[in-house]
Amino acid sequence: MQGSGPATPEAVQVAAQLRDAFAGVGVCYIDGHRIHAERQSQLLQQAQGFFDLPQSTKDSISATASGSLRGYIGIGAESGSDAFEVKEAFSYGFPWSKSVAPRNNLQGPNTWPSPDQLPGFQPAMQELFDDMVEVSLAISGGLSLALGQAFGFLPRLCDAGNTISMMRLFRYFPYHRADDLPCGLAHPDRIGSSPHTDWGFLTLIVQQPGVTGLQVNLGNSWVDVPPVEGTIVVNGGDFLSLISGGVFRSPLHRVVSDGATERLSFVLFYYPNYDAKIPVLDSLRQNLSLFDNQSLGRDPEAVGPSERLMPFGEFISNKWSQVQRSNT
Repeated sequence: MQGSGPATPEAVQVAAQLRDAFAGVGVCYIDGHRIHAERQSQLLQQAQGFFDLPQSTKDSISATASGSLRGYIGIGAESGSDAFEVKEAFSYGFPWSKSVAPRNNLQGPNTWPSPDQLPGFQPAMQELFDDMVEVSLAISGGLSLALGQAFGFLPRLCDAGNTISMMRLFRYFPYHRADDLPCGLAHPDRIGSSPHTDWGFLTLIVQQPGVTGLQVNLGNSWVDVPPVEGTIVVNGGDFLSLISGGVFRSPLHRVVSDGATERLSFVLFYYPNYDAKIPVLDSLRQNLSLFDNQSLGRDPEAVGPSERLMPFGEFISNKWSQVQRSNT
């Protein structure tokens, strides 16, 4: 990782590549990390093992019961009003002890299946979380250089952000899987994940090889983001777009089914510090001349002063409160 001294030529080159990707499409592939192809395959097998547990076992570690969005999320449990999302998930994060009182509503202990039911699952997932956080910090430093700032500019905003960041394992089903569910029958329109932008800072995705489902919206067209062996897909979130004054995109994306194949993925929603505030955007405008790409994301002028000064934790908690859950 780049230190506090002058940026190396290699770091400047990577920063330029990140600038082009995040200011243009808002999505890129990352390699050169410890989460190599063989390890990804092993992790996906462990995720499959979790989802293959009896439904009663998964329901016993419900995220709803945890109070901190950590645990199992059933099929369709986060569907919006437009379509039934034919997926299930498992959510976890920083390993908070049950004896330590959370400092905010985004912290809390993880809920795991019994080691007897799924040997090795918890330590493997926790190690993956730590490694994905490390990758996120490195990307944050590169994006700082891309904004004409010191390498540590964005990583400083992310200090202790790992304590509220969230990893999710997803299993997406062919849409006909909802035919077996009363709640699915009530929703004829179905999708894997509805079109949305991510609310946070960075999103890192490990995709199952050979199964394409992730799509990004470009020029009002949906374009596949296929899995590439050994890579991690990274996209920017709304908070990053706000921090950058709209330079970096928070791309609209969705997940669809090919109608026949299940799809697994790991997704890290990497957050800054709970108390981090969006810097005054005027301080970044002087650096916008560094960017040749004029396809900017959200218009900075559309961001009100109150939103600029809102702590991230409040920002993201307000967003989560708007999620519509329907289990009926």
